[in-house]
Amino acid sequence: MLNKNNYEVIGVDSNSRSIKFGLDQGYDVVNRDIFDYLASCKNEIFSSVSLFQVVEHLAVDDICRLVKEIQRVLVPGGISIIETVNPENVTVSSHTFYLDPTHIRPVPPMLLEFIHNYYGFKNSFYSGANKEALGRSLRRGLPILNKLTRINRIANLLNAKFYNSPDYAIIAIKEGKNVTNKYVEDVAKFARKCS
Repeated sequence: MLNKNNYEVIGVDSNSRSIKFGLDQGYDVVNRDIFDYLASCKNEIFSSVSLFQVVEHLAVDDICRLVKEIQRVLVPGGISIIETVNPENVTVSSHTFYLDPTHIRPVPPMLLEFIHNYYGFKNSFYSGANKEALGRSLRRGLPILNKLTRINRIANLLNAKFYNSPDYAIIAIKEGKNVTNKYVEDVAKFARKCS
C-alpha cells in the first residue's frame, strides 16, 4: 500500500520465510535482527517505523530499548506504529496468545502507550485492529425497557471483553518542530477511522 503511494519502504525481519515471501512479492526486505538494524541507522532518517506482532515476543526492558531506538531514528514529526495482540480481549489473553510458544507476555495498551510517552513521543493514541475477524458482537435489547437494562449492561460487558479487537496498535508521533508530515496525517486519519 505504501509503495503504491510513492513512499519508500524497507522491511526488516529475522525470519527467513518472511524474507522469502517479501522478496517474492517484490518488496525491499532485509534479513536482520531489529535491534541490530536500528543500531546501524543514523539519527532521524525515517518518517515512520511500524512493527506488527513483535513486542509480545520481547521482555519489557527490550520493548523500552526498542521504543527508544525508534524515537532516535524518526525525524521530528515522525510516526511510530506498534501493533500487537490485545490482552483486553479475554479470548486472546487467555487462549490464542499461548498458541505461539515464542510469545513472552501480552503487552497492555496502557503500558505500551506509557513507554512511548516516557521516551518522548506525543499525541499517542490506541487503535483497535482486526475486529472484523471476530464477527458479530452480542445483540442488545432496547435500552428504553427497564427489564432489559441489566441485560444490556451484561451484553456491553461481554462485548467489551470478548468482542474487543483481537489486536491493537499504539500510534505515536515524535515531538519536534512544527513539522507537517503528510504520511503522519494520512496514517492518523486512517487509524482513527478504523478504531
